[in-house]
Amino acid sequence: DEKEEGEVETEEEEEEAEEEEDTSDNTAIPIFWHIERSGGSSITRVLGSCLSLVQASAIPSFYNHPLPTMLSVARISDQKYVTVDLTAPAGIHHAKNTGLLTTFHYLTDLIVTHMPYTIAQDLLDGEHKGRLFVLLRHPIHMALSLFNHLQHLPQHHPQFDGTLKNMQIHDWVLHHPTFPDNILLRTILGYNHDPFPRALTEVDLNTAKYILKTKVIVGLLEQKGPSMERFIKYFMWDDQSPFQNQARVDECMERALHWGWYHKSPPSDYYDHFRQEVMNEESSLFLLMKQKNMFDFELYEYAKYLFWWQGMELELD
Repeated sequence: DEKEEGEVETEEEEEEAEEEEDTSDNTAIPIFWHIERSGGSSITRVLGSCLSLVQASAIPSFYNHPLPTMLSVARISDQKYVTVDLTAPAGIHHAKNTGLLTTFHYLTDLIVTHMPYTIAQDLLDGEHKGRLFVLLRHPIHMALSLFNHLQHLPQHHPQFDGTLKNMQIHDWVLHHPTFPDNILLRTILGYNHDPFPRALTEVDLNTAKYILKTKVIVGLLEQKGPSMERFIKYFMWDDQSPFQNQARVDECMERALHWGWYHKSPPSDYYDHFRQEVMNEESSLFLLMKQKNMFDFELYEYAKYLFWWQGMELELD
């Protein structure tokens, strides 16, 4: 696409200088932008269980309990977490006050968040910079996975909605508030917490593209194995302890990434039926979903270009 390629080259020298500085600076804190229904659970499982990295995100055992005044590492199952809660502004403020950013390299290996904009604004500062990485999924595939997930939730789940059990996907797309509304673009720009969703513009789209190009290592769910290899190479996570059993690590990664999905809800005959309809790009359902997520569609197409471009420019392949 000539327009997209032209946008990539806007302020090219300045952007390349930024990227060269970023790639040579290993003090930037890795920040994984975890997007719902996009394979993020598999990535965090690889990082925590296979590579034994310590994550700063949120620990289930601390929900509804006061956080400790001093940071430490807690082990839950086979993963390690810093004792912070980065899922809410109060937790982010607490993490900053207790010195989370100063623990990078000796206590904290990476941050995992659903709110990259909030982390950038409220946690990072001039002395402590971050480098985002993300696994992106086609917006329609993400929406289908979310719909199937919501329909199979147990009644005790906080997201359970009994009206979804027998709802037709057309009705969900047209009328239900859980249908995603350009969630990728809104999240990266910090619009996802607006009390009333704002109208999006081409300026918003171009800003999001600029952020993806200059601040984010892009991975694709359809290329999840190569994407994980890129993350490991870029952040030098392949240079861990000499006592690390590489064969065990490789097997662990294979299980997490390819042996069935860690987060996948059981499909149904109905799911298979509407999936076939949705993936027909000439169907009314596909066109409707594309119309309601046109900015995310464009952003995802640009991300696919970036995935190819970064592989060459940053020598990640």
